Amino acid sequence: MRLAAAAFAGTMLLLLVGGAAHAQTASPPPPLPPPDPGVTWTTEWYGWQTLAADAGAASLIGAAFATNGSASVATALTGLGVYLVGAPIVHAVNGRGETAAGDIGLRLVTPFVGAMFGAAALSCTGMLNGICEGVGAGVGLLVGAGVAAVLDASLLAYRKRIVDRPSAGLTWTPTVSVAPQGMTAGVGGAF
Repeated sequence: MRLAAAAFAGTMLLLLVGGAAHAQTASPPPPLPPPDPGVTWTTEWYGWQTLAADAGAASLIGAAFATNGSASVATALTGLGVYLVGAPIVHAVNGRGETAAGDIGLRLVTPFVGAMFGAAALSCTGMLNGICEGVGAGVGLLVGAGVAAVLDASLLAYRKRIVDRPSAGLTWTPTVSVAPQGMTAGVGGAF
């Protein structure tokens, strides 16, 4: 199992280095348009929405382990599906499609890396060798899934929103008042 963990880690390192080399040779993205002067932006955290999706997934998976029968398999698979796409859907609904795609990758890779570390950390000799590594991998998988959920909510779940747009510079309002004694008309404005 240690050989498999080393092979996995080496493969991941090659993919990261190869991806970084490819990213350096790619053409730069087009420049962003200049910011609109006077527009005030704010950053909003919507991580509670991703955490709610993850809590639903954890509840479904926990309910599957608490019950027996064919319904528990369907419940566990539903929970796994909610874990994989629930929070990415939240990102997409909040207008962050690229973050949603990256989050799916985070949610796929992080648990497997945790499983590899868990299996390597908890190893025994003798008759219990395979059992210890299996338990370590299971614990590492759960820890990796938890780490992915926390990273998602704490680092990825932010969006920018316009708070205030500048006024046109000059605003005017016509006024008319009719009374028994006569009529008045005027113009009010601000600049």
